[in-house]
Amino acid sequence: MNVLILTNMPEDPSKPYLGQFVRDQYKELKGSRFCTVDYYCMKVMTSRITSKFKYIIFFMSFIKHIILKRKRYDIIHIHFFYPTIILALTYKLFRNTKCKLVVTFHGSDIYHYSPPSKVYRLATRFIDYPIFVSRELMKRFFQPVTNYAILSAGISNDFYQKRTFDRDIDILFVGTLDKNKGTDRLISLLKQLKKPMKVTVVGCGEYHSALSSLRSVHDVKLLGSMKSSELAIIYSRSKILLNLSRNESFGLVLTEAMASGCIVIATSTDGAKAQITNNSGFIIDSENSENALINSVEKTVLKALALNDTQRLNINNNALKLSKIHSIKNVSSEIEKIYITLTHGGR
Repeated sequence: MNVLILTNMPEDPSKPYLGQFVRDQYKELKGSRFCTVDYYCMKVMTSRITSKFKYIIFFMSFIKHIILKRKRYDIIHIHFFYPTIILALTYKLFRNTKCKLVVTFHGSDIYHYSPPSKVYRLATRFIDYPIFVSRELMKRFFQPVTNYAILSAGISNDFYQKRTFDRDIDILFVGTLDKNKGTDRLISLLKQLKKPMKVTVVGCGEYHSALSSLRSVHDVKLLGSMKSSELAIIYSRSKILLNLSRNESFGLVLTEAMASGCIVIATSTDGAKAQITNNSGFIIDSENSENALINSVEKTVLKALALNDTQRLNINNNALKLSKIHSIKNVSSEIEKIYITLTHGGR
C-alpha cells in the first residue's frame, strides 16, 4: 500500500524542533515492509505576503505535486487536522474515493477550534481512523468517538542515553517562550527563588528579553531552538525539567526528559496527567491562584534538588519505564498496524 504523511508543520531551519516528531514518524515508517511512505508538508513562508496566503499556496502546491501525479495513495495520514484535512478531502474526492484518511490530533487542532465550525464538523465525518495523543484530549473532542487510538507522537531514540547524576544544570525549560507554555510563571519563579540557580532555556518567543534580565540573579543561558540530537545533550546535563504549561495535550519534552534521567516537574495538564504516574515525577495543581502555584513550584524544585541518589534513581527508573512506551519505534509500529487494518479487513 502507498501512504502519504501530510502535515502543515513546515521544516524551518530557524526552528529545527518544529514538527520534528512528524518527520521522525515518517523516517521510522519509511522502513516498513508493508507500505511505501511519502511525506508532504507546508513550506516555510518568509514574506508577509506569502504568509497571509500560506494555505492557498499549500493547497495549490498539493494539487500540482500530489493530485496531478500518477502515484495513487491508499492512505493519507494527516497531522494537525484543520484546515489540512481539506487537502486530503480534495484528493479523496477527485483522485481516489477509496483512500482512507487517518488523522492524528495533537492538541491545538482541538483546543483552538472549540466550539468547532460547521466545516470542521463536516470534515470529521470523513475520518476513517482518528488518533489522539492523550486520552484527556480525546475527551475534549466535540463528539464521542468509538473506533480510535491513543498514541503519542513518539520521541526520538536520541534521548535514550546513559543516565548520570553528575549534572551541572539545576533547572531546564524547553518550549516556545509564550504564556501558554508558562514562561511568565518561570520568570515569577526565578524572581522568587532566593538561592542562585543555573538555568538553561531552550526555545524562542516573546519572553526572551524578560528572561535575559534575570541574569543578574541567576546563571541564565538562553539557547534558542535546537535539534533533538543537541537537546539530548542538554537533558543529560540537567537535574530538573520544568514544564509550566497552561494547556498541553501531550508534552513530548516531558517524556524526552524522563527518558534522559531528568526529574520532571509539571503543572497539571492533560499531557502531564497522562505521562507522570507511578512516582515518575511531580505534578503541581494548576487550579490554585498564580501565587500559590509559584509557591508550590518553588517548594517542589527545592525538594527535587535535595533528593538523594537512591530517591532519584527510583524516580528515574519509573520514568524510564514509562517513557519507553512512547518511543518512536513503538508508536510507529502501532501506526503501521492501523494502516494494515484499514487496508486489509478494516472498515
